[in-house]
Parts: sequence; C-alpha cells; structure tokens
Amino acid sequence: MGSDADNWYVDDLRIYEPPLHDLALTAVTPDLQQFDAAETPAPQVAVVNMGRSTEDFAVVLTVTENDLPHSQETVNVTGLAMNDETVVDFTGLALSPGKYYRLTAEVVVAEDFVPGNNGGSAIIDTYTGPHTPLGMMDHQRRLRPCVQANV
Repeated sequence: MGSDADNWYVDDLRIYEPPLHDLALTAVTPDLQQFDAAETPAPQVAVVNMGRSTEDFAVVLTVTENDLPHSQETVNVTGLAMNDETVVDFTGLALSPGKYYRLTAEVVVAEDFVPGNNGGSAIIDTYTGPHTPLGMMDHQRRLRPCVQANV
C-alpha cells in the first residue's frame, strides 16, 4: 500500500493518482491505407492528457518515402486540460506513385513523467497497380522452365 492514493487496491481495482505531467499519443491516421498518387491525404494525430496539469506542447510529424526523408511539420497545441483529448490536423501529403510512406509522430513537451507513450507511427502506400501474390510465385517456381523461343 502507498500513500496519497497511490497503488491502493479495493475489490481488485487499482486506485492511484495520475502523474503531474503525462501526454499520450493514441493514434496516427491514416494507417494501413492505399491512395492514388493524385490524392493528398491529411494526416491526423490524436493526443490525450493523462496527467493532472493543463499542457502546452508540440506534435511533430515526420514523413519518409521509401525510408528517405519526405517532409516534417510541427503543430503547437495550447491548453489541453486533464483527461481531454485533441486531434491535431496536418497539411495534406503530396504523394508519388509506387511508394511506401511512414508517418512518425511525436509529442514534444517540456516535462513528461511517462515519456514512453509520446510516439506513434502509421504506414500508407501508393502501390495501386496489380500485384503478383507470393503464393503464385511459389507455385510457378515448381514448374519446369519454359522452352526458349527463337532458338
């Protein structure tokens, strides 16, 4: 048993006092979606204040295209109260055909007692053409080679 309502258990329920400062990034969207290169999806990041203090902070979104730098944007948020959640909107992405994009977001704040929940990521792509299923490739591998034409 602790003090100040920390780690008390009543009927198997844990009673505790949340940390003074704790922002948590809960979602990065869109995630696991496919887009045409002409589309400009606008990423969003959801952040909840799990601490006891009203917080001012920044959310940084870094985008890579096939693991190479693509873009980075920072949005400042002010006055997020305890237990409140906000969705931060970012500028639409200019996409190229046939690419994978990783969206990595991070909450940047002066003080956070639980920093392990300050980041998240999502993946989108613009591979809209037909794909050869791996099962089909494995099946074709077992066939005899084709006879060369025009020999």
